[in-house]
Parts: sequence; structure tokens; C-alpha cells
Amino acid sequence: MLLGHVKSASDAIRVAHGLAPYDRFVLRSFVRFLLHSRKPDEALHLLRSNPKTPTDPWLVASETALSSVLDKSPKFLKLGHKLIQDANYSPFHTSELASALGSFEMFAGNNRAANKMFRLALRNPNDNALAQIVWSSKRTGFTEIEENALALPNAAEAVALDHHNNGRWSDVVLQSKAWAEEESFSSRPHLLASGVSASLLKDPQMGIEIAEAGLPTNPGHPGLLNNIAFSQALLGRPDEALISIEKVDRKLVSATDAICLLATIGLAYFRGGNIAEGTRHYEAAIDAARRAAKPTLQTLARLYFGRELYLKGDSRGLVLVQDAHESAQKFKTTTIPAVADAVLSETAKSPA
Repeated sequence: MLLGHVKSASDAIRVAHGLAPYDRFVLRSFVRFLLHSRKPDEALHLLRSNPKTPTDPWLVASETALSSVLDKSPKFLKLGHKLIQDANYSPFHTSELASALGSFEMFAGNNRAANKMFRLALRNPNDNALAQIVWSSKRTGFTEIEENALALPNAAEAVALDHHNNGRWSDVVLQSKAWAEEESFSSRPHLLASGVSASLLKDPQMGIEIAEAGLPTNPGHPGLLNNIAFSQALLGRPDEALISIEKVDRKLVSATDAICLLATIGLAYFRGGNIAEGTRHYEAAIDAARRAAKPTLQTLARLYFGRELYLKGDSRGLVLVQDAHESAQKFKTTTIPAVADAVLSETAKSPA
């Protein structure tokens, strides 16, 4: 996978599964491969159909987490709670299961139950459980992560997310490099660090370099290519930005990706001097976000649209930025308020 030889990787992992169909490590590796190959339904079927899964807390954890991501009810939810209480399993062997159950409760809107599971997971967490708890903590108000927990081996993801939660943007980028070394095939560290670089550190060139480093193992990735295009437009290279967007694998584009790509196309047109096309794409992005009930994306699109209008001499842009900045304050569990502050500051410093 690291070399980009997907067919060879697929052959290898399928042979491994044929030789050891009930081995936990092989099963979890196969699931991770299928997720990376954008085959989540096949991964979920693999877990649910394997007779080993109901007896193994690590496999139940994988099934619970994957079901949550796919917006499906976990098959072994009740069994998972029983396994956590089973004295035959140490806290380490149930930590990932507890964090997966906590995440399920969080997505269901039950933060109190989620935090109860996170406490159980922190008794002796592994790196995956710790990263999930850190990512969730700002959303559920969980404040019981001790600093020494972040010293776990291979915990670069958790540390990067902790920096992100606390607005330490330069540290996010530095730690994401370590995270990328631990999970070289993952797009997530590159996505996080490139977005922070371009939006919050005002270093779009670094944003391009970081995102490009994730493309060999994630060709056509909508998020990475969007971050590259966004950064290129900011650097005054709008034609390159539009070319980057053309490289997106359309089969991989989610509803969220589509909204972000529309807005970035709008930015590229504005920076290329085509205000009419820029306006059309930003308005399409705002409308799509509204119809999809994605208020954070709607707020971001309005922020950047207002900035571009104002930079082109339209004083209505400042009003739009100020209004979107006010809306951004509702999303305290995200980076939206920080982005809004940066955009408002940038707009205020630029003469209309």
C-alpha cells in the first residue's frame, strides 16, 4: 500500500486472511485495508460474518466503530457492554471497545453515557482508544484525560488531536508529521495539518507540501486535493487550483466534499478575477450546505465568500463576514470560531 501497489496489497491481505481467517490481527488488518480501499460495507460484512467476532472485544470494538461511521446500528452492542464487565478480560483488552461504545453514545447525543465509557477506556488505554477519546472530548465535555496518558507509545495521533483541541496550531503540524510516520497510508494527518497550515498559520505553501505528501497512498482524495487547490488559490495560482480539483476522483466525493469543492472553485474564480463565477459557486456551496443541514460548512462558505467580495472592493462582504463570524461562535467544539477570527482579522486589515 505504501508503494501504491493496491492490487499486490489486495492479493497479499486476502491470502493472509485465507490462511488465518480467525486471527484477530489479520482480521483487523484486512478491515483497515478495506476501509483504505473505500470498501466499508465489505469490511463490515467481514466482521459481522466472522464467528470469532462475538467472542473477541477487539473485534466487537471494530464492528461497533465501523457501524457508527456508516450510520448503522452495531450488531453486538449489548454483547459489547457485557464484554467490558467480563472479569476474564483486562482493562487493556476492553479499552478500545469502551471507547467505541462511548463514540456510539456521543453520536446518539448521549454525552453522559459516552463519558462513562471513556472513563472505562482510560483505565489502561491503547493508542487507538486514546486518540478516539481525545477527538471526542471537546464534543462531550470530557475533561479527565491526564497528561501522562498522552505519553503512550505510538500516541502521535492523540497528541496531535490534543494540540488541535487546544488551538496550538504549530504543534498540530509538527505532531501530525509523527502521526503520518506511524500511519503512513492514512490521509487524516495530512488533511489536518494541511488545513491548519493554510487556514490558521497563513502558510499555504506548507499546506500544499503536506497535502501532496498524502497523495501517493490516497490518489484522487477529495479532501487532500481540495486543500491543495485552496492553498494554490491563496498563493495567486487560481488556474493551478482548478486543475487540482479536476484531479479529484469523483467516485470518492461525499456530500461534504462536494460542498467544500464548490466553495474552493469559487475562491479560485475570485482570485482569477472572475467575480461572477466566483459568486455563483460560493452561493451554490452555501445553498448546498443549507439543504444538507451542514451549518458549519454553510458558515465557512459565507465567511470566505464575504472575504472575497470585500477584497474585490464590495463593502457588503464585510457585513457578510461579520454576520458569519457571529454565527461561528455557536460551534465551540470545532475550529470554526478560530477560522472566523482569522478571516475577520484579515478582512478588517484589508481596505475595500
